[in-house]
Amino acid sequence: MRWKSKDLTNKEAYHEIYGTVKKNDKYIARMYDDQRGSTYMLIIQGLLANKVISETDLQEFSEKTKNDILGIRKILGTDE
Repeated sequence: MRWKSKDLTNKEAYHEIYGTVKKNDKYIARMYDDQRGSTYMLIIQGLLANKVISETDLQEFSEKTKNDILGIRKILGTDE
């Protein structure tokens, strides 16, 4: 991303980020709409797949929950 290399002014960086969010608005909404207990692990797995969080961030979960999340990752083929 160009804004990380500081090739942009703050205004240019804002417009670039805003455009990216706007372009992905439907995806973002679909990812987080309809949150409930039965979808939390899928949402967390999606965050892992999109590299928003890492496996290190799962430390607070029980071993069973971590294994379930990582199992979903394998089933969906999003593991690295």
